[in-house]
Amino acid sequence: MVSAKICVSLVPFVNGHGNIVWPRAWWDGGDVNMYSGHSGDNGAAMWFVDNVVIPTTQTQTNAVSNTDPMRTYYDINIHKIDPRYPNYPIDIYTNHAWRAPGTTQVDSPCGSYGGNPYGCWTDTTHTKHEECSDDPGNVAFGPDARDYYGNWTNIPNTRWKAGQQVEVAWQVVANHGGGYSYRLCPRSSELSEECFQAHVLDFVGDKQWFQFGYNRASRAMFGDVPAKRTTKGTHPKGSMWTRNPTPACQGPGSGNANERGGGNQFEYPNAGGTYSCSPDSYKGGSWEGKYSGPQFEPHGGYPGKYAKYGIYTYGFGNNQGQNTGGPLLYSMVDLVQVPKNLKPGQYVLSQRYDCEQTLQVWNSCADITILPADSTESDDALIPDGPAGIDLPPFTLEVEV
Repeated sequence: MVSAKICVSLVPFVNGHGNIVWPRAWWDGGDVNMYSGHSGDNGAAMWFVDNVVIPTTQTQTNAVSNTDPMRTYYDINIHKIDPRYPNYPIDIYTNHAWRAPGTTQVDSPCGSYGGNPYGCWTDTTHTKHEECSDDPGNVAFGPDARDYYGNWTNIPNTRWKAGQQVEVAWQVVANHGGGYSYRLCPRSSELSEECFQAHVLDFVGDKQWFQFGYNRASRAMFGDVPAKRTTKGTHPKGSMWTRNPTPACQGPGSGNANERGGGNQFEYPNAGGTYSCSPDSYKGGSWEGKYSGPQFEPHGGYPGKYAKYGIYTYGFGNNQGQNTGGPLLYSMVDLVQVPKNLKPGQYVLSQRYDCEQTLQVWNSCADITILPADSTESDDALIPDGPAGIDLPPFTLEVEV
């Protein structure tokens, strides 16, 4: 696909859903998305595909049972709590993308703005496509990021060496559970999903970290986070994926903040106030008194030692503009392995985030230069140290002696 400058106005919604923040993505020429609370700025987390499921010939291979450690959203007997849906299955997340990672077809490995490049469905046969509803999380007829490439300025380029272990990071703005992988494609090739699938990167080790902005020391707030990784039933076969380590709040969710554990949070961070997933955060919604707490035990506990500061490692995040509290303020950092035999040159990195709660796959891309393994040039293997972007609570640094 050839990139070009195209005249399309992108409405800068602030409520995206999930995107890579390190390496810096194509749209982050202003270096804003890594900072706490800014991962969705400039429409950064609006690149995805909507209303998709695994292929009809594909069996579910991941997160199927409630005891599966890869599960991020659990069975909801919605008949009991909302009789309007008598025909819904008990497992309302059946055949969503995370149930067979990598198999769901996407329009673009770098995402389409608003998720509905052909318009939103307006009939039950899914043949009539028009403008989307007033939900700011969906936009009709948005461009493919690959085509829109020429419209961004100061596009970042990150330098890695062949054979290095390098840090990658993403933030979730609206937490749909599921999991993710990172892939490379040579710039000289067509930037197709097939090309990226041919170069999936392995994760390194069984730990990951929560980091606030560029403040590397802030990882000490929650320490090493045990990573849940899988190669079972993934596509391409044997490709490595990691579960989203941040649990959303209990319940099936909804379009309203107070129906997904994000209500009544009016500060940012919401220090001393209602914290996500708490009973107060559901007040005024359909699930008030029915749900509270996160989908699974979060690293750092619930509510956690920093909850009084408005900082916690669980929750849905995006509050649809209904109030200002509740967004997730940290990046999720992993190590990935750059192949030793990778030919030096220009590449594109794609992060693919397969959701479990929603019928969506989120993508974002970044330019990468691969240097020879023995190069003496400087590289960007580690996220550079810097400010967090918010005032952090007191925390202790453990120093090895």
